Formats: sequence, structure tokens, C-alpha cells
Amino acid sequence: MRIAVVGIHGHGFASHIRNYPSLPNVEVAALCDIDENLFVERLKWFEQNNKPAPKTCVDIRKLLEDKSIDAISVATPNHWHALAGVWACQETGNTDRQHYRNFVDAIRANNPSIVRGNVEEGHYSCSLIHLANASYRLGRSLNFDPVAQRVVNDDDANRMLTREYRKPFVVPQQV
Repeated sequence: MRIAVVGIHGHGFASHIRNYPSLPNVEVAALCDIDENLFVERLKWFEQNNKPAPKTCVDIRKLLEDKSIDAISVATPNHWHALAGVWACQETGNTDRQHYRNFVDAIRANNPSIVRGNVEEGHYSCSLIHLANASYRLGRSLNFDPVAQRVVNDDDANRMLTREYRKPFVVPQQV
């Protein structure tokens, strides 16, 4: 499987780029990021680890035109995930397109009542994945408080629940 990693800073490098090559029959075939200054360092990592050098691009829309790519792995700031999914579905004709379209329409209308999926259920699903990842990386069990949405008495784990965004991508503490 030929994977393209979209967003190669931070989590994109630490989790996506560094782990996909260890999977059987998986090749990181392309890297995409708006910050082209990151490409030199990332390509150096592939060379140092005896992996084939992936293609690079700064525009996800161009990447999605490449029919040799089997899947994209999105590690961008949160507000870009849905758009990357919509564009990927539009390019491939994937049937999940209506799911993404509905989500984007609800955001644009500022009307969560029109979302056909259960947003809270989606949040809990994503939270479980994030908690499992934090537990694995820290090598210990976690005690999560679902009301406070925090790991009890574990600053290291709580830092993993979010990340510091690069400018100009800023997410306010309170919405």
C-alpha cells in the first residue's frame, strides 16, 4: 500500500512517517505539507533509515490527483481534517463523501442539529484512541475522568491530549 502523509510536522513525523514503514507492504510514497522547509529534514530521515525517498508536494489537491497513492494519512491541525477528507472523497468518488459533506454543511450553517451522525459518539471514539495511544507511549495505565475530560493526576498524559499549534494555527482554550 502506498501511503501519503499530509502534515509532516510534530505528530505527522513522530507517529505517521516513523511508523508506517515498519508495517508489512506499506510504503510512505509521498509527503505533503504547506511548509516546504520541513521536506529536507524528513527526506534525510528516509535516507538514514534506508527507506525509499517519497515524493513531496505543498498542495494536497495536487497530491490527490496522483493515482499511484492508495491512501492518505492526515496529521494536520484539527480544522483541516474534514476538508482533507472531503477533497479525498471527491477525488476518489468514495461513498463516505456524503458523511463529510453533511459535517461541513453543519459547520458552515453553525447548526449542529443538522448533523446526521452523533458528534458526541465521535468525540468519545476519538478520545479512546487518543487515550490508548497515550497509555501505550507512556507504558502505563491511565485513569481518565470523563466529566473533566482529563487524566487524573498525570500531567504527562494530559499534555498528550492536545498539542501546541504552530502559528498561524491557533485554537483558543475556551470556545
